[in-house]
Amino acid sequence: MLGVLHRLRREVLNRANRRNVDVLGQDVELWGTVEKRHPKSHMAIGDRCRIEGLLVTEIATSRLTIGKSSLVGSRSIVDCVETITIGDDVLISYDCIIADADNHSLDAKRRVGDLERWRKGTHDWSDVQKGPITIGNGAWIGARAIILRGVTIGDGAIVGMGSVVTKDVAANTIVVGNPARVVKELPADG
Repeated sequence: MLGVLHRLRREVLNRANRRNVDVLGQDVELWGTVEKRHPKSHMAIGDRCRIEGLLVTEIATSRLTIGKSSLVGSRSIVDCVETITIGDDVLISYDCIIADADNHSLDAKRRVGDLERWRKGTHDWSDVQKGPITIGNGAWIGARAIILRGVTIGDGAIVGMGSVVTKDVAANTIVVGNPARVVKELPADG
């Protein structure tokens, strides 16, 4: 009985989430949550992806793109204010955070009243530091990793579990730690 209820819940989520994706490939499983917080934002998901986490586009100019055969694991959050591009065959494990903006001003005086503006849906994104995120083809983001604004992760790179990525990661390297640092270079041909 529980298996039937579980499958039914996934199908309901899948149908509801599909309405929030502008370009949706074939055989995509949308088992998490997809939120377009502004109707003019754009979200595209390639063929054969599985989304178990939360995808969010915040404003009209937000652009979130996920290539084919990629995974966003359970309880992971991909929060897009500007641009987040995730390549093909990317594995994003569980409990990861990928955010291309700080979400609040660095100026304490400007943060006063942010909660009320969030409640009203009038949050001012103009004073928030932002930077596009790109995750290259074949990258693997380990569980509970955090990818911060303005970061590019190269093709085939691995971000170790629990790492905090504040700077670009070269292709075919392994980074670990807080802040993440290179611990190994991998052969380019895998």
